[in-house]
Amino acid sequence: PSTDAAASRLPDDLLADHVRRLGVFALVSGGLWSIGLLMDAVVLPRTFGAQTSLIGLVTEVVSVAVAVALFLWVHFSTEPPQAKFDTGVWLMLLNAGAIAVVETWASDPTIAHIGHLSWTSIVILLSAMIVPSTPGKMFVASLVAASLAPIGVWFAHLRGVDVPSVTTTLLIYMPSYSCALAAVIPARMLQ
Repeated sequence: PSTDAAASRLPDDLLADHVRRLGVFALVSGGLWSIGLLMDAVVLPRTFGAQTSLIGLVTEVVSVAVAVALFLWVHFSTEPPQAKFDTGVWLMLLNAGAIAVVETWASDPTIAHIGHLSWTSIVILLSAMIVPSTPGKMFVASLVAASLAPIGVWFAHLRGVDVPSVTTTLLIYMPSYSCALAAVIPARMLQ
C-alpha cells in the first residue's frame, strides 16, 4: 500500500503518536551522533592521542544536523502527519549510510571482526521499534540499511584499500541482515 493509504487507515490520534515517536527517534539519533562526535573530536584525541579522520568528523556533524533538522520539522512544521509518515525510514537509511562511511571510509574496514556488532544493527532495531512504517517498507528499508556497510567495503576495495574477503564481509555484517528480518515484527505490531 502507498504511504497515504497506510497513513490514512490509522486513526488520527495513533498517527499523531507515530509522528511523536519520529521526533523521539530524531532526538535519539542526534544524541548518539553527538556523543560519537564528542568522543572522536575531544575525548579520544586528548586521552589516547587518537586521530580521527576529517571525513568521520564531517559525517558525524552532518548526522547531528540532519537529526536536529528532522526533530524541528516534526515538531514545528504545519505539514499534516501523513506527510511525515515515511520520514523516519529515510532517517534510518541516512544513519545507516553515515555508519557505513565511518566504518569503511573514515576507518580501516579490516578492523571489523566477525562477532562484533555493527552500529547499523542497532539503528535497524531502534528504527523498527520507534519509526512509523508498514512492515513491507520496514523490511525493504532494513535490508537496504544492512547492505550499506558491505557496499562501503566494496567501494573501499575499489579505492585500493585492503578489505576482508566477500565471505568474511558477509559474515561480519550478517547480524545486520538478521536484524533486518527481525525489524518486521515491531513494524507489524505498530500497524
